Amino acid sequence: MAVLLRQSLRAVQPTINAIALRGMLPKAATTAALHSQLPIERPQQRNFSVLSRSYESPLHKATVRFYSHPPLSLDSVRDRVLLVLKLYDKVDVSKLTLDSHFLKDLGLDSLDHVEVIMAMEDEFGFEIPDGDADRLLHVKDIVTYVCDKEDVFA
Repeated sequence: MAVLLRQSLRAVQPTINAIALRGMLPKAATTAALHSQLPIERPQQRNFSVLSRSYESPLHKATVRFYSHPPLSLDSVRDRVLLVLKLYDKVDVSKLTLDSHFLKDLGLDSLDHVEVIMAMEDEFGFEIPDGDADRLLHVKDIVTYVCDKEDVFA
């Protein structure tokens, strides 16, 4: 029975590896099952902490970390938006305020505006639809939009 189980696991090993890379199943569990006579089991005791979860098998011990960002606040959103804009090479930092208009005050063209919106998408991890992006012409508009999307209240 155990030999049949190991052969079955070897046949689906690429799929298991892909799932383990996505964090859905600890890879140590599949490795332990392949190298031992034991079937895959859930551990009886798990050590939990805020940042990591330990998994122990008969042959291996692995730690999986779960990263999370701190809760967003209005100040942190504003600071992150301003930081992204300060790092953008075509923005004059001396003219940058919350009320700055991208086209009139900062001298950006429409392509630069699209690049700024894409940088904000990368920074905050969600997509901004084109219809909404066309209305985000001030720095404060982006801050307000991100706060509305992420349910940040003052």
